[in-house]
Amino acid sequence: MSTNHNRIRVADLETNQPNKILKTNAKGELEFSDANNQTENYNALDCITEGKALDARQGKVLKDMIDLKPVDLASDAETQISAVVSEDKKVVSRLKLFNWWQWIIRSPLKWYNTITLNQGNSKNVPLIIPTGVLTTTPIVGAIETDSKSIYYTSYDGIRKNLSDKAIFSNTTLSLNHFGQGFIGAQEFITPLVTNSKLFNNGTNQYDVYSIFSTLVISNWYSPVTSIKLELQINVSNSAYPETWYTMAAFEANRNDLPSGLPLNVILSANLTTSIIGDKYLFFSGTDTSLTKNNTIQGKTNNLAIGSQPLKQDMLVSIRIKSNLMFNTNTTYQQFYSSIPLFQVEKKQS
Repeated sequence: MSTNHNRIRVADLETNQPNKILKTNAKGELEFSDANNQTENYNALDCITEGKALDARQGKVLKDMIDLKPVDLASDAETQISAVVSEDKKVVSRLKLFNWWQWIIRSPLKWYNTITLNQGNSKNVPLIIPTGVLTTTPIVGAIETDSKSIYYTSYDGIRKNLSDKAIFSNTTLSLNHFGQGFIGAQEFITPLVTNSKLFNNGTNQYDVYSIFSTLVISNWYSPVTSIKLELQINVSNSAYPETWYTMAAFEANRNDLPSGLPLNVILSANLTTSIIGDKYLFFSGTDTSLTKNNTIQGKTNNLAIGSQPLKQDMLVSIRIKSNLMFNTNTTYQQFYSSIPLFQVEKKQS
């Protein structure tokens, strides 16, 4: 401070005004100033008085507090919830966000408004329901698929087959018979359907089904002198679970074969379910050979077990029973037939 100006006027000292302070101005001169108009540098971040200034020291303290403050991260349990929660100012990390999305896509979704799907086009379909396993207990409103058909469970809890044609189809079956090491009749069983709810198409207890299988015999060697093939059906949860009923049959002697193989054989039948009261299955099929063609007609025994099974609960099995007559004790393959198509088709309701 310049000593040339470090002096104060006597007149200023004689004014006797309150709330005055003595300070050095920008020129280095002493002068009185109003004490109420001073700006104070208060080095505390909790100050809320109007007019106070934030200095460099306070700014540094504030920056350190921001840089060093720990962030509260939300846990999986706190993000994977459906209940309403109050604001806790926690942060969701990328990992927790990923885990939350995985939880979302694996959870049953409930929409509270109408869902409208996009139209299908030549490359994309509106909706895909993958083939799976039906639930043990039908769920009202559910749409499901398995390897046989597509189903809908109505309000009464009955799972209904939505297919109006083929309800079961297989193109990979065959008859592949080896000799059993002795001379005489030998029996072979080829399952086509095992304990399946084939007639699972609602509460209607009367329906007509077509059962069709085509066989192409390509190998029939001389040790087998004759064959008989029978298309049979069984209901394993009926009053007669061990009984098999023949719906169609084919038999022939090898000496009666037309020249050369393959030989095409059709085993087919129409099946009428009349599961009312006494609960019978009526069937009509063919009994064929190379020289004759007859009709097989019949019905199952009474299927009732008390009031069960209803048609949609019947566990149906279908098979081909092969009876081959051998003239040697061979153990080699002696008979082979592919089954290009086996199909069960619902004809009417």
